[in-house]
Amino acid sequence: MIDRLAIRTRPSGWPVMYQRWGKLLFLHWPVAAERLQPLLAPELCLDTFKGRAWVSVTPFTMWGMRPLFFPPLPVLSQSHELNVRTYVHVEGVLGVWFFSLDASYALAVFGARLALGP
Repeated sequence: MIDRLAIRTRPSGWPVMYQRWGKLLFLHWPVAAERLQPLLAPELCLDTFKGRAWVSVTPFTMWGMRPLFFPPLPVLSQSHELNVRTYVHVEGVLGVWFFSLDASYALAVFGARLALGP
């Protein structure tokens, strides 16, 4: 059983970057878990609700994106994004699996891949 209401603590160590989100929308669709599970990395388990998994399309805008110890640059620090994702867990630790991360600014995509992996 996963305790979704447990108090979360900030992870140890330094953040990778800073950013602010706005103009955010979450659109969710239920999907049969057995159809979605084969699309995930083998170590991940779908986080389900009443036996159904959920796929989310999430458009949003980020402002003030910047690496640690650097100021945001006016043109380079904002991007519109669109994510297609589902909700997962590994041994009870909740997370998000991204099927797609699309951004209006190529440097934002490059930075995310550099920091978080392909």
